[in-house]
Amino acid sequence: MTDIRTENEIKLYSDGGIFAFSEDPADAMRMIGAVLSKTGFRCGEREDIRYIDDYYTDVGDTFDSKHVSLRYRDSGMMGAVILKLPGVTNGMGLSRRQVKTEVLNIPGMDRIKALQDHADRYLGHYDIDPIPKVRVDVSRIRCPVRSEAMGYTMDFDRVVFRDPATGKRSVPVYELEFESMDRPIGDDRQMMRLVSTLVDDYLFSEEKVSKYVRGRAWVRSLAHRV
Repeated sequence: MTDIRTENEIKLYSDGGIFAFSEDPADAMRMIGAVLSKTGFRCGEREDIRYIDDYYTDVGDTFDSKHVSLRYRDSGMMGAVILKLPGVTNGMGLSRRQVKTEVLNIPGMDRIKALQDHADRYLGHYDIDPIPKVRVDVSRIRCPVRSEAMGYTMDFDRVVFRDPATGKRSVPVYELEFESMDRPIGDDRQMMRLVSTLVDDYLFSEEKVSKYVRGRAWVRSLAHRV
């Protein structure tokens, strides 16, 4: 099944600080919940998710210049091919068109063909390079949160980048994202207060940069290290 939506999101990054976790995210979620409560947000039931994202480009490696990303998400029994189109600033957040097709992640499934078919249909024909540019391991805490104005999906991710060519791994970084599908975030004063609290008191930084962009920059930096 293919789902075409517009995602509107606010992204904040940090090295984790007091919210850092390895296997058990319970303490991190309790502290995030306290910040949400302090700023007047209500938080729903927590879900813990793990997945691996492999990001691909065309053989000529032109997707970056076109501000699109193509990835395969391995969530165990299920997989997904996800295309993200160029983003635009919309109110507080960043808005991007997302095209997602779920697939059964079973032996014999041709991942590259699925990526190629997705690209052909939504981008025009590009030959997809079978070697991913970056791999991203994600441990995610997800829960619905609501301000007085609107509802969001909150994802707090522990992210480790991997270089597919060398197998090298980055130190963990943390991304906190608030997402509203199909509805621009606009000027939610409560969200402004939450973001300000996270930046000023907990050393998060607000950035309109995706995991892929950060991961690709990390992979490129390896070439300059001795």
